[in-house]
Amino acid sequence: MKTNNFKHFLIAGFVSCGIAAALTSCEKDNYDEPEAGIEGVIIDSTTGLPLETAAGKGSMQMRIWESSWAQNDTTINVNPQDLNMRQDGTFANYKLFAGEYRIVPFQGAFYPLDEEEYKTVKLSNGKTTKVEFTVTPYLTLEWVREPYQDGDTIKCAVRFTRNAGNGPMPDIQNMQMLVSHTQYVPGADGQVTPNALQPGPGEDQINNDKEGQTIELKSLPIKYSNRYWIRVSAKCNDAYKKDNYTSIKTIDVTVNH
Repeated sequence: MKTNNFKHFLIAGFVSCGIAAALTSCEKDNYDEPEAGIEGVIIDSTTGLPLETAAGKGSMQMRIWESSWAQNDTTINVNPQDLNMRQDGTFANYKLFAGEYRIVPFQGAFYPLDEEEYKTVKLSNGKTTKVEFTVTPYLTLEWVREPYQDGDTIKCAVRFTRNAGNGPMPDIQNMQMLVSHTQYVPGADGQVTPNALQPGPGEDQINNDKEGQTIELKSLPIKYSNRYWIRVSAKCNDAYKKDNYTSIKTIDVTVNH
């Protein structure tokens, strides 16, 4: 008889725990959805224009830390998050939690910013905060001759300038033409869209001595008549090995089979 009573006691306990767990799991999340936004632009100090970049994290990132989360407790490690870039040097994220953040352009083909150049912004729900940074790219790439068709290939000519900044000036490593079927020209790091053509030849013997000279580039043979979007990228031998870019140009190609 005592054994049966003990069994009933255990069953009742299990049922009570199950009900409590179910009620707990059904409670409403007490965290509001992130409704604060941030948007901004990275300016090229050599041109005064937005910095040409690759979409996503291909050529740089915007790194942010929510400093208010730790409530000024320096013993708490706050993990950063990285925001994607657009090709035109802008960025945006409209789903962040309200709070105070530190932000800096990070891992790009430009001279790194000193810590005192980081910016602190306060984000509020229902509002978008704007922020702007100016960086000095390692290289400035200019069109000498915009893309043109030559038989079944696309050709162009560019020149580069090495820019001085707050650190050692890295050596130029390579240069290539990027060709795409869409306006979203892929970055030079291999993160290509499915319908992007492979970069053509033309990066041989690119070195610092070529600065200011006209450099001609040629694509692989073009198979289909279409409109194409073209840009040229150049990489320096720095820690991150990211690329600087020209602006994007379009060309209508006619291929005779």
